[in-house]
Amino acid sequence: MRIIICILFATILLLTVFGCSPNNADLPEDSSTEVLASPDDSLSPVIPEFSPPPSAPETSPPFLQSADDYELPSLTGIPIKDAHALADAFVEALNSGRDLTGAENAIDSWLALFDFDQMPVHNRGVYEVQYSENLYQFDVMGKAHNGDTVSATVLVNLQNDEPFYFCDYTYYYPYALPVVTEYIELLANDDAKQLAVWLAVDGGPEPGDDFMQRAEVELSKYSAYDLQSALVTGISYDNEAQRFVCTVEDTSGELFEIQLSYGDGLIRPD
Repeated sequence: MRIIICILFATILLLTVFGCSPNNADLPEDSSTEVLASPDDSLSPVIPEFSPPPSAPETSPPFLQSADDYELPSLTGIPIKDAHALADAFVEALNSGRDLTGAENAIDSWLALFDFDQMPVHNRGVYEVQYSENLYQFDVMGKAHNGDTVSATVLVNLQNDEPFYFCDYTYYYPYALPVVTEYIELLANDDAKQLAVWLAVDGGPEPGDDFMQRAEVELSKYSAYDLQSALVTGISYDNEAQRFVCTVEDTSGELFEIQLSYGDGLIRPD
């Protein structure tokens, strides 16, 4: 009897342990569990190939970043050694009201020479300057306020990483009116020695005989005009002759011209 009871008890215990355990087929699938449990390399996670982002666009040439006022987005990417492209960039900047020479009051000077409403300025061509390597010049062409065709010569130096623009017109124009005004005042004073000292510039208080003679000639030349309250009514520019032509109205209303030549940092009457 005891043997039968033990067999029944063992049978019930086995049924309790194995009959109540869940079937492996009913377990939820878990890929991570499978990968960790399997030594097969084919089940390892796949890492996608790295694709770098597209490269950023090249920045503007240095000369377009030197001053915010001069930066023109449409001119970015100009080859720094391309003189023709730099000349066109200068003209496009000018037509947009920007000056690349850096001269004081340069835009006012350009507006005094060109009438931007009549015809936009343009580049006539680039010419290599023979006496200096990587130095080029081009002519800026346009219409004056009286309808005449006018021009100004611009030099562009490409020896450095940044091109350097220089224009005689924009450099000397701001001095034209003060110089001719002072000259008229000296003529009105009718003092040959005082005028000779001014003409000599570096001649000191005792100018040479050549300046004294010139002063006397010029006083005689303008003696017919009443200069006590003379006014400068206009300034035009002759690019070929490298001079400014100033129109002056004397006290009686009579008009005459005074020409100013420039060079080596000086501007003086012819």
